[in-house]
Amino acid sequence: MIQKNSRYAWLVWTLGASFFFFEYIVRVSPGVLVNDLIQAFHINAYQLGLLSSAFSLSYISMQIPVGTLVDKYSVRWLVGFMALLCAGSTFLFASTDTFHLAVLARFLIGITGAFAFVGALKIATMFFSSKHFGFLAGMTQALGMLGASAGVGPLSAIVASMGWRNTLMSLGGLIAILALLIFVLVKDKPTNVGTKEPHHSIWNGLVVVFKNPHTWINVLIIGLLYAPTMVFGELWGPLYINRVYNITPVQAASVVSVIFIGWAIGGPFFGWISDRIQKRKPIIIGSIIFSLLFISIILYCPGLSLTWLFVVAFLYGFSNIGVSTCYAVAAELSPNQYSGTALGFTNMASILLGAVFQPIVGKLLDLHWDGTMIDGVRSYSAYDLQTAMVSLPVCLILCLVLCFVLKESYGANRR
Repeated sequence: MIQKNSRYAWLVWTLGASFFFFEYIVRVSPGVLVNDLIQAFHINAYQLGLLSSAFSLSYISMQIPVGTLVDKYSVRWLVGFMALLCAGSTFLFASTDTFHLAVLARFLIGITGAFAFVGALKIATMFFSSKHFGFLAGMTQALGMLGASAGVGPLSAIVASMGWRNTLMSLGGLIAILALLIFVLVKDKPTNVGTKEPHHSIWNGLVVVFKNPHTWINVLIIGLLYAPTMVFGELWGPLYINRVYNITPVQAASVVSVIFIGWAIGGPFFGWISDRIQKRKPIIIGSIIFSLLFISIILYCPGLSLTWLFVVAFLYGFSNIGVSTCYAVAAELSPNQYSGTALGFTNMASILLGAVFQPIVGKLLDLHWDGTMIDGVRSYSAYDLQTAMVSLPVCLILCLVLCFVLKESYGANRR
């Protein structure tokens, strides 16, 4: 008999969250492959932004369908099958020489990877009591951030050794192995949950979630709070640090990877605190204020030494953890049987603005480009990069304003 909060529950959650970990490495990999991808596909910065955001756009479009599907059907088969397809899509991206096929592969990776995070959180609602959800949301996001960190600093060194195609092929193989483990080891329900959940329709779940105005406020907050991390950490950050601070590409990638290490430490810690105090808004407000402070220092204090740059990057990641707290709010604002739908909708919003801003930043860079080419690749000045990034602090200011009208969920048990 499977008990809630048991060792088996931790095993099941670990498998789901591990898919999120590896999917995140693949997601952020274009950030350290900028020159490789531009040379391989003969593209400009705007096209690179489109290539990167192809993942995000499909990922976004799938979030509500994913949420409703994991509410209604087998988490084991959905997550396992999508992990297998994600591996195949990664193989396609690593092997193609055609830009349009590369865009298609990134699009397919986004569709399949959409099941990773929401699937892991749905597992948390199924196999753990609700009083642990803030911590588990933080832990799940932390594994994703560790994947992001691995996909920036360490991946840069591995690519330098193995080449970008062989590196992505290896990642695809690891995801395929994980898919097989999910098929073999995961069950769909803990067997001792006392009552059976009532039958519900997908449409009812959407109506319940969308009718709540605080759901919409929450998704705007999470989108604006995470947009700077997605734009800077997942794509343009390594290039920005390299140009503005005049350090090597590997050092720049390492600085950006520290953002995600800070995220991985701060997410579970503040999730645990919010569970203990049974309040979410103080964590979110503090996260916004300190995120604004530290990203502004990174962007507009270029005199920082390398050591201080690492410190501030870590502090930015550590303070950006209000995103995971917003997932707890999303689950607590909706009935338990519709938690997957609410989480999918919230996860969609968490990357929507970032997906929009990635190519916009690329377009701004192309507009300011003075024609300089280095080794066949467009070279952008520090001023161009700083101008393009001014929208990131603006996102956080708007986020702070919205937070004051968000309803406090008080860590309430999901109904």
